[in-house]
Amino acid sequence: MMKATVIPIDLIDEPENAHRIDIDPDDLVSLSDSIREHGILQPIIVRQTGERYEIIAGHRRFLASVLAHITHIPAMIAIDGDAAQTDVIRAVENLQRANLTPVEEARICWQLHTERGIEVDEIAHRVGRSRAWVETRLQIAALPDDLINDLHSKTLPISHALLLGQITDEKHRKYLHEFARRDGVTVNVLSHWVSTWHVEQAQAPEQPPTLPAMPGEGQLADVSIPCGLCGNYVDYRQTGLVRLCPNCGPIVEMGLDRICEVCRETAE
Repeated sequence: MMKATVIPIDLIDEPENAHRIDIDPDDLVSLSDSIREHGILQPIIVRQTGERYEIIAGHRRFLASVLAHITHIPAMIAIDGDAAQTDVIRAVENLQRANLTPVEEARICWQLHTERGIEVDEIAHRVGRSRAWVETRLQIAALPDDLINDLHSKTLPISHALLLGQITDEKHRKYLHEFARRDGVTVNVLSHWVSTWHVEQAQAPEQPPTLPAMPGEGQLADVSIPCGLCGNYVDYRQTGLVRLCPNCGPIVEMGLDRICEVCRETAE
C-alpha cells in the first residue's frame, strides 16, 4: 500500500543502499532546473523510519530538489511493506527510469537474488527484463574488482569482461586485461586466448599457462590457430568453417582418406 503526502525535505534521508554508483553532476543540474520550472512531476517513494523517512525510489529527484532549494517534496509512503518488497520497488524504479551502468544494474540484481532470495525468473518478471539479462548481471556482480572497475568506467565491454572473468589465474587474466584495456581486442581474439587457457589448464593444470605474444601499441593482435587437417598454424582470419558429420568429426585429424562413405559420396 502507498500513502500520498508532502514531506519537508529536511526530514528525508538518502537510501542506505543506493544503487547508483555515480551521479552525473550536469544531469543533476539539468533536473534541478526542470524542477524549479515545472515542479516534481513524479513523487518519490519513501518508507518511514521513526520520525524520518528513507528514500526507496527517486534519489536523483531528491538530490535535484535539494539543489533547487525546494523545502517540501511530494512523496508516496510505503505502508506495511517488508524490506524485500521495498527493495523490489526501488529496483524497478531505478531500472526503468535511470541510465544505470551494467555494474549498477548488477548490484541491484545481486541484492535481490542473494540478499532477498528472489529467484532469477521473478526478478526478470518484476523489472521487465529477460532471464538471460538478469543472469548476465549476476555474472557481472561476481567479476573481480579490476574488471568491474573498467566495466563501470566503460573502458571494457561486457563481452570482454565476462570472457576475462573465466580465467581464474590472476596473473594470466591481468596480462590479457592490460592489452584489452590498452589497445582493445576483438571478441574473437579474446575468445581464442581464453579457450587456449582452458585447454592448457585441462591438459596440464600444474604448468603455468602460456602467455600469448602481445602486439606493439596500435598494432593488431596476430592470432594463429592450427589447421584441423595438416596441423599448420595460420592466421585465424584466413581459416574457414568446415561442417562435419558425427562420423568424420572424431577422425578428421587422421586425414581425408578416412572420411566416411556418406560424406565422400556427397562430396563427389
